[in-house]
Amino acid sequence: MQQKLMKVPSANPAPLKLIRSSLLALVVLLSGAGIVLTAAQALAQSTATYYVDCVSGNDNNPGTSPASAWKSMAKANSAPLQPGDKLLFIRGCTWKGPLRAAWTGTALQPITIGAYGAGNLPKIQDSYSGNVQISGSYQTIEYLETTLTSPPNPDPNCNNQPVAWKVGFAFGANSAYNTVQYAKATKLAVGVYLDYTSHHNKVVDNELTGNNVVWQLSQTQALGAMGILLHGDYQEIARNTFADNRTICTYNGIVESNSIELYGARYANIHHNVSYNDRVFSELGSSAAYPSNDNVYAYNLHVVSPMQSQSGSRFLVTRGAGNPNGPIWRTKAYNNTVYLTGPDSKGIACQNCGTDVLLVKNNIFWVDREPISADGPFVEEYNVYWSTLGNPLLNFTQSQTSRVADPAFVDVAAQNFRLQSTSPARQAGTLESVSVGYTVDLDLVSVPQGGTVDSGAYEFVESGAPTPEPDPSPIASCSISLDDGALYTSSSSVRIKANVSGATQMMVSNDAGFPGANWEPYQTEYDWTLRDTEGRIATLLVYARFADAAQTLLCGPSHLSDDIIYDPVAPTVSVAIATQGSAATESAQAMSESAILVDIAAQDQDNGSGVSHMQVSLEATFDDSPWQPFTSTTTISATPGQTIYVRVQDGAGNISPTASVTVPEPGDTGQHLSLPYVSR
Repeated sequence: MQQKLMKVPSANPAPLKLIRSSLLALVVLLSGAGIVLTAAQALAQSTATYYVDCVSGNDNNPGTSPASAWKSMAKANSAPLQPGDKLLFIRGCTWKGPLRAAWTGTALQPITIGAYGAGNLPKIQDSYSGNVQISGSYQTIEYLETTLTSPPNPDPNCNNQPVAWKVGFAFGANSAYNTVQYAKATKLAVGVYLDYTSHHNKVVDNELTGNNVVWQLSQTQALGAMGILLHGDYQEIARNTFADNRTICTYNGIVESNSIELYGARYANIHHNVSYNDRVFSELGSSAAYPSNDNVYAYNLHVVSPMQSQSGSRFLVTRGAGNPNGPIWRTKAYNNTVYLTGPDSKGIACQNCGTDVLLVKNNIFWVDREPISADGPFVEEYNVYWSTLGNPLLNFTQSQTSRVADPAFVDVAAQNFRLQSTSPARQAGTLESVSVGYTVDLDLVSVPQGGTVDSGAYEFVESGAPTPEPDPSPIASCSISLDDGALYTSSSSVRIKANVSGATQMMVSNDAGFPGANWEPYQTEYDWTLRDTEGRIATLLVYARFADAAQTLLCGPSHLSDDIIYDPVAPTVSVAIATQGSAATESAQAMSESAILVDIAAQDQDNGSGVSHMQVSLEATFDDSPWQPFTSTTTISATPGQTIYVRVQDGAGNISPTASVTVPEPGDTGQHLSLPYVSR
């Protein structure tokens, strides 16, 4: 599968296309010097590994081998990590946080922060706020544990409930393309926090358990005790284990206990997680300042024991327009298995619900009160509903493709929620879940095993049948590009070029969930309109899926994507005659009596494509002036009284309004500036 990562403008790391170009230039340069290296060799030869040992280390050591390891967290935080480098902490050691992961890797050479040696995971604990603070990009943080040694600020009037803002792994502002994996977080307010401006990060294969601290505790509200607090765009939360994240005490009697709290998050992909005894798997919220939309929950398992279900367990809580914590648009739930047996349990609670708020397909809900509680219509198909007494309360119109039936789990008492051969959930789903990219079940078994997928998180496998890794039918040619791989565009209309061998059908969307997209005949070139940004500069992605004549998905289990920075905003420019008598002016006059030196000040918008070229002319139409690389000073042959016109162009092709200045008559010290006013 090819899935190119999003480009990030301005101060963020160079886009992948630029990285590849730079690497190619390096290889060509070395070849010209008689040194021939492959790209992989050029990458490998430039990396370093640093080691940290809390017992045998010494900060005066070079840190480049286990025998010469550093000792302190302060020294580790000052490591000169470059793309491809590693920073490793010895297992069995403990450090006081924070670890500040502020380095910048690349897509080809991410920085790795992890562990070495044998024993328990390296432990980072007791920071004033976040134990591991992630502010860089393209970093992989793995095999670390984060916790607190003692409960902070216990409230003696509420069973010593600890109160403090304590976070395990904190993805900070603008952090992007980072991964936290194979890690643990416990005894905190939030195991993993992702900031509102963070994007394209991954939290995968972690254990987030026993987080019981709150950062707010009042008579009416408690906030905390959650595995993940999710903000930002395009985050992936996958294959994590959540368990027993819950408060000790609250004044209002409501147990705070969330696997994933989602607020101000868009396009999150939350899949293949398991959650045990967290009261709520995921509550979603939104506001005008921090909107939430297009989040997908797929192949998750949520189980709450009867004892823990007494306080109102929920799989999802979401809201539509008119709700003070909404709206959250287009939440989708595919192939989840939910087992909640408390008297006040609800599988999904949808307030101010609507068909543009919630879609629920291919799920199994064993819920003892209401599998879905909604006060409005929603999209519901191919689900299986059941309860301990066999009479789940359906306060909605059940679709013809859904059914009320015992799902015939293998062993509920042993919490084995796989399907028996007699399960009515077998072959009961729709292939829509496959078409949007989910091609393995919670056991990573390929789906479908038959003609269509099973409902729920587990696909039934015949006894004795192999359970192979998914076969996504990889093919040799599999790529798409926007405007021939351009970094920037000033137009919302782009040209998609596709190269997918064997494809007969394609589906294109500005949304990773492909809402409203339809299959259509495959084309190698395709005109497309980008998402409307209301005139703002933004990095936009276009997604595409491909299938062959047998409707087999090509290019892997997910989708292809390319991205481009949409910059519709023109730069601004001003021009002035250089100060008379300056060294630069005298130098110009020495060249020619008519050579006029002008100062040009140009500015592009924040995160824009940057000023790249300019035109300088005595003609307002610029007919006699080709575009040339931008410089802040230039000379032009002109006589007193003539007007010099200047305009600039940014990397996306936007052209500024024209600025002008009149060459003064002898003895006239005025600059006669004509500076355009541009409203922004």
